[in-house]
Amino acid sequence: MSTRKRLHSLLVAGFLTGATTLVTAAAAAPAQAAPRFDCMTETQLNGTRGAGRCTNTGTAPGDFRVHVVCGLAVDQYSSWVTLVPGERAQTQADCPSNLPGQGVGRVTVEFR
Repeated sequence: MSTRKRLHSLLVAGFLTGATTLVTAAAAAPAQAAPRFDCMTETQLNGTRGAGRCTNTGTAPGDFRVHVVCGLAVDQYSSWVTLVPGERAQTQADCPSNLPGQGVGRVTVEFR
């Protein structure tokens, strides 16, 4: 067998061995538990409060909070809330109400 054909055979064999090792390692890796949230948001108190209510439908604890965009005022954030699987909670943040045009523009939920 020529040197070129031998080199090609060695490269192919090495590639297949490496690919088999990668597939075996990926199959053996355990599945990780993860939080999964089902959330809804709303505006309350005449448009000055943004709230988020979430349920953790996953298999591990997780955290969420609401981010409230307050018109011309600085955005507001609620405190982080930790939920274990199956638990439900609400958190909220208030926009300043001392000036016109400072109400809730948008409410989103953030996770960590």
